[in-house]
Amino acid sequence: MYIRCLFLSYGIWLDKVINKTVHDRVLGKQGQEVSKLPGAFNIDLHVDDSSGVEMEGVKYNFATVIIGEEEDWMEKVREKLRIKN
Repeated sequence: MYIRCLFLSYGIWLDKVINKTVHDRVLGKQGQEVSKLPGAFNIDLHVDDSSGVEMEGVKYNFATVIIGEEEDWMEKVREKLRIKN
């Protein structure tokens, strides 16, 4: 709930938030091979703070926005969503 509220406070509505427990339960053994696989959950864009997830995005063909401690991180997310649509 925290993540959903955090994004909403920046004007970004999230349809889903998948944590590790849900990820591993749904993907089973495949979930042990990859830390993130948003396509398995019909998620169009994965937002994370890990460059490793960006590498998995390239390898497994899913869109990512990697954010850090920059203040304008929400604009990076919005821009990526504008490009996708």
